[in-house]
Amino acid sequence: MNKTQPCFTSVKPAKALQGYIDSYYFHSSDALNGQVRFTYYPHIKHAVTIYKNSLAQVEGNLTVVHPDKAKGSVLYSTLRERPHQVELNGPFQKIGIVFKPYGLNRFVNKPVSAFNHSEISAFNEWNPALDTLRSEIWNAPSIVEKTQLLDVFLKEQLKPETNEHFRQCLEEVLQVEQSIATKAILKNYYPNRKALYRVFKQELNCSPRTFLKTLKFRKSLGQYLEANSSSLTQAAVAHFYDQSDFIKNVKQITHSTPKQFTRQVSDLDNAIFWNLE
Repeated sequence: MNKTQPCFTSVKPAKALQGYIDSYYFHSSDALNGQVRFTYYPHIKHAVTIYKNSLAQVEGNLTVVHPDKAKGSVLYSTLRERPHQVELNGPFQKIGIVFKPYGLNRFVNKPVSAFNHSEISAFNEWNPALDTLRSEIWNAPSIVEKTQLLDVFLKEQLKPETNEHFRQCLEEVLQVEQSIATKAILKNYYPNRKALYRVFKQELNCSPRTFLKTLKFRKSLGQYLEANSSSLTQAAVAHFYDQSDFIKNVKQITHSTPKQFTRQVSDLDNAIFWNLE
């Protein structure tokens, strides 16, 4: 089977949405017999992926997508702490909406934990309005027009704040660098450990431990890419107890050493971090 390099474009949403949405991305290939494979790595963001004329099937740690003119899968991906593989067969078009850690909560009528109990699942929260949007987006001739349609639609879905206390807590956690400071912030907002666990499960669909572990990994990787450092270990060790702790963390998540991993990863301009095969 022939392989083809996909067309990938990442754009920012309207300014009014940037507090909740990190980016949109447009990913496509016209190759009739093409195949695109990639691995994406643990992240603290949530995403909704919209496919055109494709059926996406998820089995464990693999998503396989095949052309199907009668289908148009929409998937929701929650915070995850292990890599996930994707295989796209034939021609495809898809749009990703990448939400900030507590962003999607402002666009649905219930906590994310209420409609998703796995890392990736079908997403139906915006139906039937999403059906109309999908038709308009696929007919729009340019990414600029597609982006404008997404902006208008998502502004219409925007809901009032429901848990300002947790939002403030999370904003502080995201801003600090040291693990000790992070734990102090969480304890200040939620002195009761059971209450802390409950609010993370309800609002982010994960445990505090999973969130903090993934956050450390993402911060270390982001620091390396921003600094363009020759040594990921040197750039990121500040987030861990010591160098060996950092290396152990990277191996657990990526199944490779820091040096091997940085040769493979690409941020694709939107901080998703994929390894394109």
